[in-house]
Amino acid sequence: MRWFDLRHLKSVSLMVGAGALAVVLAMNSDVHAKRKKHHQLENDLAALSARLDEVLLAINALPPGTALTAKLDEVLLAINALPTGTALTVKLDEVLLALTGLPTGGAPPCGAATAGIRFVVSTDGTKVCDNTTGLTWEQMPDSVPRDWQAAIDFCPTLGTGYRLPEVKELISLVDFSKTNPALPLGHPFSNVQTIYWSATEAATFPEDACSVVFTDGAMSRSFKTNEHNVWCVRDGP
Repeated sequence: MRWFDLRHLKSVSLMVGAGALAVVLAMNSDVHAKRKKHHQLENDLAALSARLDEVLLAINALPPGTALTAKLDEVLLAINALPTGTALTVKLDEVLLALTGLPTGGAPPCGAATAGIRFVVSTDGTKVCDNTTGLTWEQMPDSVPRDWQAAIDFCPTLGTGYRLPEVKELISLVDFSKTNPALPLGHPFSNVQTIYWSATEAATFPEDACSVVFTDGAMSRSFKTNEHNVWCVRDGP
């Protein structure tokens, strides 16, 4: 009986050992899977963090007062849907702050031509951004003729950055295939008069300054004491 008991005991020991080994292997496998999943999550969070940095930089690079596009609205909705308490909370707060600091709807930023749009009218209807040059013009310049010095003095009264344009800037608006006025088809400007002063002085005649005739887009010059209309411009939005 002792011999049988010993064999039985050895068999039981082997079974118990195999079971324990299986449990240990299963535990190790589970730990490995959890570590792999955690490592993947860390990689995903790092990738998301990098992308959010890109979004944040892009938002902060927009000019002040730029309206949100539909795509930024989508970003805002996606961020609001994320659960709280993640490792990205601080970064998400920064992105949300940058997003909510911008007004919703409206036009794209000046200089960022969208879908072939050249002229973009501001939301208040007073300014027009030319996306080919990045310049912003009065949507409706006034009809008061002024001499050259008065024209130079007038533009800054419209607001920060406004000035009398150089002759090349005025000509950038011209479409020589059009007349009365010589502006591109579908332009958004109104109250366009015939002749506008530029800030460019005549090179060989210091008593003269250059102007642009908007009936046909021709450049002209005349005495600074003459009176022409004024179309003010500023750089950027």
